[in-house]
Amino acid sequence: MKYKLISDLLDEYILYLKNEKHVKETTIIDKRIVIENVIKPFFEDKVLAQLDEEIMREYLNYCYNQKNRKVQNGEESRKLSPRRIQKFWEVIKSFINWMIKRKYITADPTRDIARPKSNNLTVSKYWKIEEFKQFLSVIPYDSQDRALFLLAFLTGMRKGEVLGLTW
Repeated sequence: MKYKLISDLLDEYILYLKNEKHVKETTIIDKRIVIENVIKPFFEDKVLAQLDEEIMREYLNYCYNQKNRKVQNGEESRKLSPRRIQKFWEVIKSFINWMIKRKYITADPTRDIARPKSNNLTVSKYWKIEEFKQFLSVIPYDSQDRALFLLAFLTGMRKGEVLGLTW
């Protein structure tokens, strides 16, 4: 068991999310993107026996040194935002908690590592009633889209919640 590849366990973790935990498909897609593009490249040749605090600190440094892949108009690639690094950390922490529950490991190797800080958390901007009325004015009155936007605005539901409704 100690010599099982971490990348193989990551694949098993995704299957667990899908088949046992029944996580929404969009969440699985988000986690899979992080796993395939960030976590697996770092852990690709590492086995479970190597998973310790030192490796996890190296992983965190690896995340801090990643560059943004969405480069447009010849812009120079820049480092990832602190919020993005937090997302990478949340995915790996979730994976570690799963490994502990499955008894692949007995202790959390990230226990003594501080969660990455985000110095640029933003508050979502919400529309005022006047702004929403102006938005609605360009949508045909008998449109299903209008009904969905009204439902979302008046109830505070998120896009995924509105789209997940069954009629």
